[in-house]
Amino acid sequence: MAACSPIPGTVVMFGGAVDASTLLDDTWLCNGATWKLSTDHVAPPPRHSGAMAYDAERRVVVLHGGLGAGATPLDDTWEWDGTSWTERGGRHGPGRRAFHAMAYDEARSVVVLHGGRGDGPLDVTWEWDGGTWYAIATEHTPGIRSDLCMAWVGKSESILLHGGTEGGRSDSWLYDGTDWSRHESAGPPVLGAAMAAEPRTGRVLLVGGRTPTGGLEAAWIFDPELGWLRSCAPAPAPRMRPVLAAGGESGILLFGGGDDRATCRADLWEWTRTEPGALALGRGCGVAGRLAELQTLPDTALRAGGVLDLQVTSEGGDVDSVQILLGDGRFVRRIALPIAGDQACHMWCPIERLWAVVPATLRGGDEARLELALPADSSIHGLELVAQAVCVASTAPAEPVLSNGLLVRFGAR
Repeated sequence: MAACSPIPGTVVMFGGAVDASTLLDDTWLCNGATWKLSTDHVAPPPRHSGAMAYDAERRVVVLHGGLGAGATPLDDTWEWDGTSWTERGGRHGPGRRAFHAMAYDEARSVVVLHGGRGDGPLDVTWEWDGGTWYAIATEHTPGIRSDLCMAWVGKSESILLHGGTEGGRSDSWLYDGTDWSRHESAGPPVLGAAMAAEPRTGRVLLVGGRTPTGGLEAAWIFDPELGWLRSCAPAPAPRMRPVLAAGGESGILLFGGGDDRATCRADLWEWTRTEPGALALGRGCGVAGRLAELQTLPDTALRAGGVLDLQVTSEGGDVDSVQILLGDGRFVRRIALPIAGDQACHMWCPIERLWAVVPATLRGGDEARLELALPADSSIHGLELVAQAVCVASTAPAEPVLSNGLLVRFGAR
């Protein structure tokens, strides 16, 4: 369990488990470079799988519930002010539960809780105002689920809830302080993942967890306007229930988690969007099962003086022409463009914001490449470009196939 800390640039982590019978009750601070053990003599009882969130208005970290000794769900509420822990709220509120999630609502200065396993109605949303827990009567609800994740979305001023429940769910919900609404974009079907708000972008980062086919291998970004975006950058090894919170030099810190062998990890990672990289937008679409995937090759140098190397792979039939649409990434948006009734088909750059349409070089009937030399001028640093491929086969010229989009951010030399 982890959250932002009252101490700027740091993350606070509490508790956890080494194995099924060894629970922890220590408090650690991390700034991305060093770890520091808190020397507070009062601490919550040992536990794992509780929920934590940072209340920025009151400058305290809020901890609720979790599994204690004997795998017993707990119902206590604690706060940490950067120096010491204090038990709050007595035994009233959401009740005994674990594998739930909490997030801080920055617009209304309350901590929001939902889901989990334990006592009481688990499909009810709760709010903590620093002194009392309140059950919130909403018209709609994400329902009963555990191993879910929640985070604040600055761009929409709402709380995002995603995934959870055995097998992993792909639906996402937004809470505006009054009601829940389901977002139209489906994310990765995952449980046991972790989410945190991205500093300065108003988006949310999701890492870790398990899908029906295995561990989640990529990092994902949620944008309320664009939906779920898959990061093309290398990600930490798949893991269940890692801890994730904003902190460090300029990004988000990830620590620990467990692998498929129930082995606890002790590695520390930092995510920062100031580095160059690419995000995959949506998915490809076409008719009769034909699809196309656009990606940057692993050795692509997305920096001044480097080379943008794009690859298009076609599935379901050969193509005779591949055109790459290149546009201004500042104006990326999701534009519905249904092909043969495919409602998930989108164009990602308005026509008026396109910079160029460039033919790619065919390398066989199912692959094409485009290599673009990048200017050596350092002013390219921070520039964002949106790209998308249009594939056409001579046998079906009126039935083009669109690839997913790519949002590419360039760095300095």
